[in-house]
Amino acid sequence: ANLTNVKLDENNSTLFDGAILTNTIMPEIKVEINGESRVETVAQLLEQIDPQSQCQIFAVHSMTDPISWHSLSNQKLFNVNKEMLRKCKCISIKRVFILPEIPDQKHLQIIQEQLESGIEVAYICDSKAKDIEGYSWHNTNLMICEDLSVQRNFFTTRRIMDGQTETGYISYKTENIKNDKSRFETLWKKSEKFCAQCGEVHKQQLDTLLT
Repeated sequence: ANLTNVKLDENNSTLFDGAILTNTIMPEIKVEINGESRVETVAQLLEQIDPQSQCQIFAVHSMTDPISWHSLSNQKLFNVNKEMLRKCKCISIKRVFILPEIPDQKHLQIIQEQLESGIEVAYICDSKAKDIEGYSWHNTNLMICEDLSVQRNFFTTRRIMDGQTETGYISYKTENIKNDKSRFETLWKKSEKFCAQCGEVHKQQLDTLLT
């Protein structure tokens, strides 16, 4: 399918309703969406990806409040990630967690679950994340999905918390995707990595975080 020349409604609010968009050439659009709806929509889009696709996912999750990770929508998103890694041979997921200065056992349990599912995990403390080459990540969640098997179907989604105010979007705009990926790559380079093949290193790193 090709939606490049399709006229959408004024706010693009019905674009994701019941639609299968992962095999679709998408127009350059950005949809303002936040809260549970944004996370649920992203999970829906990921569920639609063909298991035979070559796919890359890059994500950032702020865990200054670990409770948000355990919301139903975020748990569904994590389950979708795990299922994708189980079914798809050509998928990779990288996730950076932004941790408080003194992480607790809940943070570390989440990291361990990610590692055991096959996700590449890195972390950076909140104070350092506030200035990564002039950009502040400490209150930001991000995910970029690149399905290399489908023409013009990459998307990026972001959530930013400013006090009690949340803003977010899902964007198929090339400029947004390029900028978000560039910022992710910079953050990834400056973050500490966990070794996926070394269980003992996992333990050492996790213990170090707690001390």
